[in-house]
Amino acid sequence: MTLLPLVRIRHKLPPQIILGLGLIAVAWPVAWLQVVPLSYFTFLYLWLGYILTLDGLNVIRQGSSPLTRAPLHFAGLFALSAPVWWLFEFLNNLTQNWHYLGGQVYGSYADLVATVHFATVIPAVFETWELVRSFDWTQRAAHLRPTIVNRFLEVTTFALGWVSLTCVFVNPSFSFGLVWLWLLLMLDPLNAWLNRPALIRQIGRGDWRNVVTLAMAGLICGFFWEMWNYYSYPKWYYTLPHVAVLKVFEMPLLGYLGYLSFPMELYAIYQCVNGIVEAVLRRATGPLHNARG
Repeated sequence: MTLLPLVRIRHKLPPQIILGLGLIAVAWPVAWLQVVPLSYFTFLYLWLGYILTLDGLNVIRQGSSPLTRAPLHFAGLFALSAPVWWLFEFLNNLTQNWHYLGGQVYGSYADLVATVHFATVIPAVFETWELVRSFDWTQRAAHLRPTIVNRFLEVTTFALGWVSLTCVFVNPSFSFGLVWLWLLLMLDPLNAWLNRPALIRQIGRGDWRNVVTLAMAGLICGFFWEMWNYYSYPKWYYTLPHVAVLKVFEMPLLGYLGYLSFPMELYAIYQCVNGIVEAVLRRATGPLHNARG
């Protein structure tokens, strides 16, 4: 049990952690040794293995996890993840920051395979986020000095989100970094106005816990995304204007800054979509409840 010194061992290993580690143990060498054609699909198995492993670690540390608490909700994260990442793929058509090498091996099924792979992004980030939040030291970030947050700041932030998106369209070679900010700037104030959890309101109370832990989750996931990609095929590579120096794997060092804000964008998207789904369900079930009453 000394293999995981930072984990509070409460029970025997959950089955998902055994399955997850098994998937990683098989898929990782297959990916890096480029065992064709099995290596063409290792991205999916590596990230399913990662997600299941972290879900098991969350069970060990807290007694529950996204999968064990609400399986249908957990499945919904996969469903949300794919269209969200396709949005970033659309913006990449403008910025041309990342490119795929070897995608032709999937033939006419390339978009389908990509969609399945993209479905792992949000579950991976949120599992990592929950694990990071489980450590006691993160509680210190929940009681920092409150920040002045008022309606003017929220409206300004919302407007900056639209300005950022406009800049990406007008001058993508200069504004490409705003791809990892505009949704956060736009949706987080909107969530606040709709009484959804919002980072801007949290930091206004001096609670920086989600900001810090989401950023850390992004860096952790970013490290594994880039590491597992490096010797794989198919793979991706980057052409980042002005910052293409000091690469760590395929990603220039400064490019990792995007992994700090990307999970916050996912958080804002999730809160917005979850709020819409809850409102629709309330409206749909309202007449039924009234009739029963």
